[in-house]
Amino acid sequence: MSRTEKITVSIVTLALIASAALYGVWRDKVLLYAPLLILIYLALAAWVICGLRRGQTSEVRGQRSDQTALTSDLRSPISGSIIPPGGMMLLFFWMLSAALIPFSVIPYEAKISTLRIGAYIGCYWMLANSLSRFQRSRAVLMTMLSALILIALYSLVQHRAAPNIIFGMERYTTYWKGGRLGGTYQCPNHIAHLFQMWLPFCFVLLFVKRLPVFWRITCAYAIPLFLLLIYQTLSRAGILGAVAALSVTTLLLILHKSRRLFFVALLVVPLLAAGTVGGLWTFSDTFRDRMMPVLRFVQHHTSGADIDTEFKDFRPQTWADSWVMISDKPFFGHGPGNYDQVFPEYRKRVQAVRRITVHPHNEYVELLSEYGTVGGLLALAAVLSAVIVLLRLYLRSPHTQHTWPVAALIGALAGTAVHGFFDFELRIFPNALMLALLAGCAVGPIINQKTEDRRRKTEDGSRESGKEEYNGKANRVV
Repeated sequence: MSRTEKITVSIVTLALIASAALYGVWRDKVLLYAPLLILIYLALAAWVICGLRRGQTSEVRGQRSDQTALTSDLRSPISGSIIPPGGMMLLFFWMLSAALIPFSVIPYEAKISTLRIGAYIGCYWMLANSLSRFQRSRAVLMTMLSALILIALYSLVQHRAAPNIIFGMERYTTYWKGGRLGGTYQCPNHIAHLFQMWLPFCFVLLFVKRLPVFWRITCAYAIPLFLLLIYQTLSRAGILGAVAALSVTTLLLILHKSRRLFFVALLVVPLLAAGTVGGLWTFSDTFRDRMMPVLRFVQHHTSGADIDTEFKDFRPQTWADSWVMISDKPFFGHGPGNYDQVFPEYRKRVQAVRRITVHPHNEYVELLSEYGTVGGLLALAAVLSAVIVLLRLYLRSPHTQHTWPVAALIGALAGTAVHGFFDFELRIFPNALMLALLAGCAVGPIINQKTEDRRRKTEDGSRESGKEEYNGKANRVV
């Protein structure tokens, strides 16, 4: 790893730690993430410039890069870098976001949203290339895990001692009055998602032999700590997302060991997940109280009753109004980051529950509202292409230090997908940046290993052809 890569990775890591620790302090979040965005873009620019210089040097010396893109035959514009799984589709999504700026209701909001998306995608590309060895990704993961353990401990102590205070500042929300843990965030759902993404990584790292014993013990300690924190948030999306993340990760670990056991696990693991949720429902009054509105909505929806007259929960009513909003601009939406600017015109069902509806509390509805079906299909293509490529590598690679993090990443994506039905966690700066960091840490080593294997095969093939050519010439001479 070059000095520039070390600096850029360090900047992203420090920016993420700072944003996760301080996200709940500022009411105006722009005051927090604006300078961090500038810092991240400076780091990405330094990484790109160094890559271009390396490319010019290679051309002068007549060298060619020995790295090829894994997902396609395309090469990255930066010399020697690899296009990570799903990278091109993410780039197309970012280009669509930039193209929609002049057509948005509020172009300024679209610019801010596009800048943030660019930072997330850029970090994913940069980290996937810079963290090309397990030792490198391990250093970043363990640094972040140490910081998150401190945040979790602070959050649990604060929840008991002074739940209305964050680092000496009074909260501007009242979630804590319901006994819900907010930690260094204002909304309990968002901090639940932060730790929910880490659960599968802590779980799989227990089985990586190349991880030192101390850090494996730390991962074992973090699992119950993070589970306790998620439960204390009383976040329905966080709990369901955590169950989904661990279930998918467990299935993938079993699949890598034995396909026969995998088919058995397809029956057992969902039953264990359902048993976990059922146990919480039976023995936890708080969990049952939190889940009751969801159960009522499902019963109400399956009965075919009118949502307007009989069901008053703000989420489904907001979704119903949002679908009208989507139908007005179905192809390209109303513009990135413009949901809260446009939705008041369509707000008909939710009355006197919340004065302002900034988000619909559903990632899929908000995505279609802002980017339309074109943006939704690009996002879906990015996720599916990444998962398909990673699954193929996961099943073929013999190196557990590379495969296990890939299983954890797919589990984290599954948990995020479940969480996104009830929340807007990817609109939260530290959460989206954390997902980009985890993706880069998981993808980098296994992509680099695949590239090296291809290079060795090419070199071996060249040697064999060279020997055959030499022998042929020798025979002709004789």
